[in-house]
This record gives sequence, C-alpha cells and structure tokens, in this order.
Amino acid sequence: MMKNRRRGPDALVRLITIFSVCTWLVIIVVFALYESSRPTFSSSSYFYKHVEATGGGIASTVAKLLLTINLILCIWGIVANIMRSRRKSDRFHVSLVVSTIITFITLVYFMVMM
Repeated sequence: MMKNRRRGPDALVRLITIFSVCTWLVIIVVFALYESSRPTFSSSSYFYKHVEATGGGIASTVAKLLLTINLILCIWGIVANIMRSRRKSDRFHVSLVVSTIITFITLVYFMVMM
C-alpha cells in the first residue's frame, strides 16, 4: 500500500486561494467606487439636462485600473490552477472563473459607458 505523502496545500495552492478571495474583494471595491462616482440626480429637470458626462473622474479611472489588474490576476490564477491540478483529488476554483467573467463584463461596461 502506497503512503500518502501530501501534507496539505502547498504555497501555490494557497496563493491561488488568496487570489480567489482578493478578486472578490476587488470586485466589491469597484462596485463601491462605481456607486460613489455616479452623479446624484435632482428632481429638477434643469439639473438633469445640464449634467456633464465627465466619465466619473478619478474614481472611474481607479475602478478601470483595479478591474484590469483583477482580470490579470484571475487569468493567472486559472492558468496556475490548471497547471497545478494533477490528481483527481485536486479541486478547481470555480470562483476564479466566475470572478473572471464578472470582471470582464464589468470592464467592458466601464470602457463603453464611462
């Protein structure tokens, strides 16, 4: 009988898990930035008609930068996870795939709309 020599997750598996958690935190921060950067609309039609579309300023730029970094981290995490999984017992982080899809859609939205 062969002895199981695995002693738990190695550094790369822990790093992938940390990236998975960090990507969700970045998504939450980006949505908070988006909510805080949107102009508040007054009930006055004059104000609504004369609001300039500035693109959200610095908050929009920071959100786009965070989304780009997040997309790179997600893709790196998926590639590292695919390269690392060798056994049947190794699990794939579906969370990275979902956060990649959300990040990509949000980044496209920010590029088109802001």
